[in-house]
Amino acid sequence: MTFTHHFDPRSDGTYRATEYDADAAGIAAAASTGDQLVWRWSVTGGSASGVAVPNGDGTTSGGRFPSITFPH
Repeated sequence: MTFTHHFDPRSDGTYRATEYDADAAGIAAAASTGDQLVWRWSVTGGSASGVAVPNGDGTTSGGRFPSITFPH
């Protein structure tokens, strides 16, 4: 599944975390002990000086650790 979201720079010029939460329905996949999940995260556009890092500044910028919750 894929999520796409656009973030605009803050109007006050500060660099604070921007909250982004999403939910999606998916299908169950067979899993075995030792399987790994690959979480691919990328920036698809923006200015050459722009940068986006999941929780890059941690709580100092109001961020939180990225997480994925799966149903049981």
